[in-house]
Amino acid sequence: MSDSNIAEPTGEESVEHARRVERTALTIYGAMTLLGVLEAATTKAVVDSTAALVILIVATSLAIVIAHAWSTVVAHRLVDGEELSSHRVGNELWFAGSFLVPAILALVTVLIAGTLTSHDTSILLAQGVLLVFLFIAGITGARRGGASWGRSIAWGVVDIAVGLAIVLIKETLSLFAH
Repeated sequence: MSDSNIAEPTGEESVEHARRVERTALTIYGAMTLLGVLEAATTKAVVDSTAALVILIVATSLAIVIAHAWSTVVAHRLVDGEELSSHRVGNELWFAGSFLVPAILALVTVLIAGTLTSHDTSILLAQGVLLVFLFIAGITGARRGGASWGRSIAWGVVDIAVGLAIVLIKETLSLFAH
């Protein structure tokens, strides 16, 4: 399914383009990671209240933002010999904040659903919102690449399938652990 009418950027443009691609990838990664975290919360009954679920989502998201930012800083030191600077750390933390987009979606869903429905249902709704997010990302990316609406919807379905695969892998592995 390769559809692309977008010209590859060159020079300085390509650096900014690469950063936008990385930022977008981190946002998608965030949605997929949170799908697995939410699944773990249901499978192992790690959390039993909306407050505990909010703490789990926030803690996971902040930990991943910090880990991603710091690993990038260390990678620049190892690969480029770059000295550690507060500027680099701040830039990478800001950049890694892209991960928080799906976290905010999940949090808002859990907070609203937690007041209206059961704890387990709020987890399922948060997972549903993240899957819709992946579907929209798939369609949007395909349309930007020039794909027809049919192919774009197919890409959205593929993105949902990958998200569901993460949930199923987590669920299957949890069954073996019990």
